[in-house]
Amino acid sequence: MPDLHARMASLTGDLTAAVVTRCSAEVPFYGALPRRTLDGEVTRSILAVHGLLLRGLRDDGAMGPGDLTRLIEWSARRAEERVPLEAAIAAYLIGADVWWQALTEVAEPEEPAGAGASLLACLRAAMPAVVLAHLQAREDIHSEDKRIRRALLTALLAGRPYEEAAEAARVVVAGEHEVVAFAFASNPPARPLSPRRRAAGVSARASG
Repeated sequence: MPDLHARMASLTGDLTAAVVTRCSAEVPFYGALPRRTLDGEVTRSILAVHGLLLRGLRDDGAMGPGDLTRLIEWSARRAEERVPLEAAIAAYLIGADVWWQALTEVAEPEEPAGAGASLLACLRAAMPAVVLAHLQAREDIHSEDKRIRRALLTALLAGRPYEEAAEAARVVVAGEHEVVAFAFASNPPARPLSPRRRAAGVSARASG
Protein backbone atom coordinates (compact mmCIF):
# COMPACT_ATOMS: atom_id res chain seq x y z
CA MET A 1 0.00 0.00 0.00
CA PRO A 2 2.61 2.54 -1.05
CA ASP A 3 0.07 5.23 -1.93
CA LEU A 4 -1.72 4.94 1.42
CA HIS A 5 1.66 4.97 3.18
CA ALA A 6 2.52 8.26 1.45
CA ARG A 7 -0.87 9.78 2.32
CA MET A 8 -0.51 8.86 5.99
CA ALA A 9 3.10 10.05 6.10
CA SER A 10 1.97 13.47 4.89
CA LEU A 11 -0.31 13.72 7.96
CA THR A 12 2.45 13.08 10.51
CA GLY A 13 2.43 16.57 12.01
CA ASP A 14 -1.35 16.84 12.25
CA LEU A 15 -1.76 13.35 13.73
CA THR A 16 0.94 13.95 16.31
CA ALA A 17 -0.67 17.21 17.43
CA ALA A 18 -4.06 15.49 17.64
CA VAL A 19 -2.70 12.69 19.83
CA VAL A 20 -0.98 15.17 22.17
CA THR A 21 -4.21 17.18 22.47
CA ARG A 22 -6.31 14.12 23.25
CA CYS A 23 -3.78 12.71 25.74
CA SER A 24 -3.68 15.98 27.68
CA ALA A 25 -7.50 16.18 27.65
CA GLU A 26 -8.35 12.53 28.39
CA VAL A 27 -5.48 11.19 30.52
CA PRO A 28 -5.03 12.99 33.88
CA PHE A 29 -1.28 12.29 34.02
CA TYR A 30 -0.65 14.01 30.70
CA GLY A 31 -3.12 16.77 31.53
CA ALA A 32 -0.98 17.70 34.54
CA LEU A 33 2.24 17.98 32.52
CA PRO A 34 3.61 21.42 31.62
CA ARG A 35 3.23 22.55 28.02
CA ARG A 36 6.97 22.36 27.37
CA THR A 37 6.97 18.65 28.28
CA LEU A 38 4.00 17.95 26.01
CA ASP A 39 5.67 19.83 23.16
CA GLY A 40 9.02 18.18 23.88
CA GLU A 41 9.42 14.62 25.13
CA VAL A 42 5.77 13.58 24.69
CA THR A 43 5.64 14.86 21.10
CA ARG A 44 8.92 13.13 20.25
CA SER A 45 7.63 9.83 21.63
CA ILE A 46 4.41 10.08 19.63
CA LEU A 47 6.36 10.90 16.48
CA ALA A 48 8.50 7.81 17.03
CA VAL A 49 5.44 5.55 17.44
CA HIS A 50 3.90 7.14 14.34
CA GLY A 51 7.04 6.10 12.47
CA LEU A 52 6.56 2.51 13.64
CA LEU A 53 2.97 2.52 12.41
CA LEU A 54 4.09 3.86 9.04
CA ARG A 55 6.65 1.08 8.71
CA GLY A 56 4.01 -1.44 9.73
CA LEU A 57 1.70 -0.09 7.06
CA ARG A 58 4.45 -0.40 4.48
CA ASP A 59 5.50 -3.89 5.62
CA ASP A 60 2.02 -5.35 6.31
CA GLY A 61 2.32 -4.99 10.07
CA ALA A 62 5.68 -6.69 10.42
CA MET A 63 7.72 -5.28 13.30
CA GLY A 64 11.41 -6.10 13.28
CA PRO A 65 13.70 -6.77 16.27
CA GLY A 66 15.03 -3.21 16.05
CA ASP A 67 11.52 -1.77 16.37
CA LEU A 68 10.77 -3.92 19.43
CA THR A 69 14.08 -2.93 20.97
CA ARG A 70 13.20 0.74 20.56
CA LEU A 71 9.76 0.17 22.08
CA ILE A 72 11.31 -1.56 25.09
CA GLU A 73 13.81 1.29 25.54
CA TRP A 74 11.06 3.92 25.31
CA SER A 75 8.84 2.07 27.77
CA ALA A 76 11.67 1.66 30.28
CA ARG A 77 12.46 5.36 29.95
CA ARG A 78 8.81 6.29 30.56
CA ALA A 79 8.82 4.11 33.70
CA GLU A 80 12.02 5.77 34.92
CA GLU A 81 10.29 9.12 34.43
CA ARG A 82 7.47 7.83 36.71
CA VAL A 83 4.88 7.65 33.94
CA PRO A 84 2.11 5.32 35.21
CA LEU A 85 1.64 2.20 33.11
CA GLU A 86 -2.05 2.93 32.64
CA ALA A 87 -1.20 6.38 31.24
CA ALA A 88 1.32 4.91 28.82
CA ILE A 89 -1.17 2.30 27.58
CA ALA A 90 -3.88 4.96 27.23
CA ALA A 91 -1.54 7.05 25.09
CA TYR A 92 -0.86 4.11 22.75
CA LEU A 93 -4.58 3.40 22.37
CA ILE A 94 -5.39 7.05 21.73
CA GLY A 95 -2.65 7.10 19.12
CA ALA A 96 -4.11 4.01 17.43
CA ASP A 97 -7.58 5.56 17.46
CA VAL A 98 -6.39 8.83 15.92
CA TRP A 99 -4.38 6.88 13.34
CA TRP A 100 -7.34 4.73 12.32
CA GLN A 101 -9.77 7.64 12.06
CA ALA A 102 -7.37 9.52 9.79
CA LEU A 103 -6.65 6.42 7.72
CA THR A 104 -10.33 5.74 7.02
CA GLU A 105 -10.67 9.32 5.77
CA VAL A 106 -7.82 9.10 3.23
CA ALA A 107 -8.00 5.42 2.23
CA GLU A 108 -9.54 4.09 -0.93
CA PRO A 109 -12.48 1.67 -0.45
CA GLU A 110 -10.29 -1.43 -0.85
CA GLU A 111 -7.49 -0.29 1.49
CA PRO A 112 -8.90 -0.25 5.08
CA ALA A 113 -9.07 -4.03 5.44
CA GLY A 114 -5.36 -4.54 4.89
CA ALA A 115 -4.49 -1.39 6.85
CA GLY A 116 -6.62 -2.56 9.79
CA ALA A 117 -4.85 -5.91 9.84
CA SER A 118 -1.52 -4.05 9.80
CA LEU A 119 -2.55 -1.86 12.75
CA LEU A 120 -3.71 -4.86 14.80
CA ALA A 121 -0.48 -6.73 14.03
CA CYS A 122 1.53 -3.74 15.29
CA LEU A 123 -0.53 -3.54 18.49
CA ARG A 124 -0.24 -7.29 19.13
CA ALA A 125 3.52 -7.06 18.89
CA ALA A 126 3.91 -3.73 20.69
CA MET A 127 1.60 -3.91 23.70
CA PRO A 128 3.11 -6.98 25.45
CA ALA A 129 6.61 -5.55 24.95
CA VAL A 130 5.51 -2.17 26.33
CA VAL A 131 3.83 -3.67 29.41
CA LEU A 132 6.65 -6.08 30.26
CA ALA A 133 9.37 -3.47 29.79
CA HIS A 134 7.47 -0.95 31.91
CA LEU A 135 6.82 -3.44 34.72
CA GLN A 136 10.45 -4.60 34.76
CA ALA A 137 11.71 -1.04 34.90
CA ARG A 138 9.26 -0.19 37.70
CA GLU A 139 10.40 -3.25 39.66
CA ASP A 140 14.02 -2.16 39.30
CA ILE A 141 13.13 1.36 40.42
CA HIS A 142 11.18 0.01 43.41
CA SER A 143 14.14 -2.13 44.47
CA GLU A 144 16.47 0.85 44.19
CA ASP A 145 14.05 3.02 46.20
CA LYS A 146 13.99 0.39 48.95
CA ARG A 147 17.79 0.25 48.99
CA ILE A 148 18.06 4.04 49.28
CA ARG A 149 15.48 4.25 52.07
CA ARG A 150 17.24 1.44 53.92
CA ALA A 151 20.49 3.37 53.64
CA LEU A 152 18.76 6.48 55.02
CA LEU A 153 17.34 4.54 57.96
CA THR A 154 20.74 3.01 58.72
CA ALA A 155 22.40 6.43 58.69
CA LEU A 156 19.76 7.86 61.03
CA LEU A 157 20.00 4.95 63.48
CA ALA A 158 23.80 5.10 63.51
CA GLY A 159 23.95 8.88 63.89
CA ARG A 160 25.89 9.25 60.63
CA PRO A 161 25.42 12.00 58.01
CA TYR A 162 22.13 11.34 56.29
CA GLU A 163 21.58 14.37 54.03
CA GLU A 164 22.72 12.71 50.80
CA ALA A 165 20.59 9.61 51.41
CA ALA A 166 17.57 11.75 52.30
CA GLU A 167 17.90 13.73 49.09
CA ALA A 168 18.17 10.53 47.04
CA ALA A 169 15.11 9.11 48.80
CA ARG A 170 13.18 12.39 48.32
CA VAL A 171 12.53 12.49 52.08
CA VAL A 172 12.62 15.60 54.26
CA VAL A 173 14.19 14.86 57.65
CA ALA A 174 13.56 17.30 60.50
CA GLY A 175 16.59 19.08 61.90
CA GLU A 176 16.08 17.33 65.22
CA HIS A 177 14.81 13.80 65.58
CA GLU A 178 14.78 11.03 68.12
CA VAL A 179 15.36 7.34 67.46
CA VAL A 180 13.05 4.97 69.35
CA ALA A 181 13.87 1.25 69.40
CA PHE A 182 11.39 -1.43 70.43
CA ALA A 183 12.35 -4.91 71.68
CA PHE A 184 9.88 -7.76 71.51
CA ALA A 185 9.97 -11.10 73.30
CA SER A 186 11.32 -13.87 71.11
CA ASN A 187 8.77 -16.34 72.54
CA PRO A 188 5.38 -14.61 72.79
CA PRO A 189 2.50 -16.32 74.62
CA ALA A 190 0.89 -19.17 72.69
CA ARG A 191 -2.44 -17.36 72.78
CA PRO A 192 -3.40 -13.76 73.58
CA LEU A 193 -4.22 -13.01 77.20
CA SER A 194 -7.75 -11.93 78.00
CA PRO A 195 -8.20 -8.36 79.30
CA ARG A 196 -8.91 -9.73 82.80
CA ARG A 197 -5.68 -11.82 82.86
CA ARG A 198 -3.64 -8.87 81.57
CA ALA A 199 -5.09 -6.65 84.29
CA ALA A 200 -4.34 -9.29 86.94
CA GLY A 201 -0.74 -9.52 85.76
CA VAL A 202 -0.26 -5.76 85.94
CA SER A 203 -1.84 -5.67 89.42
CA ALA A 204 0.42 -8.49 90.70
CA ARG A 205 3.55 -6.75 89.41
CA ALA A 206 2.48 -3.45 90.92
CA SER A 207 1.81 -5.00 94.34
CA GLY A 208 5.07 -6.91 94.21
